[in-house]
Amino acid sequence: MLLPRLEDPHTAEIISMAMVNQELPEARELHKKALQGKYINDLDLQHLEGMLHHTHDILPFIQHNKHYAKLTLELIHLYQDIVQQALHEEIALSHQKMAGINANRH
Repeated sequence: MLLPRLEDPHTAEIISMAMVNQELPEARELHKKALQGKYINDLDLQHLEGMLHHTHDILPFIQHNKHYAKLTLELIHLYQDIVQQALHEEIALSHQKMAGINANRH
């Protein structure tokens, strides 16, 4: 999502607040789900990717605000952790399936 130039600091703050109030809690919940070893489906990952793109789009407008910049970095790190955890779970599941296939052959 490309945003228009935000010259008005109030507009940037409103957009940033939406990120803080909606996207960051959603990302934290997905992170919690991933850490618990629960399956992260493609829809979850697509939603998370959309949040990351939105964060990237607003970053130039909020980077001057240390609070919002810090929260933006948190969202980016959550994204990285969630994707990494989902990949580990997918690999583990794949290994389990392969072990089951090999066990059935003997």
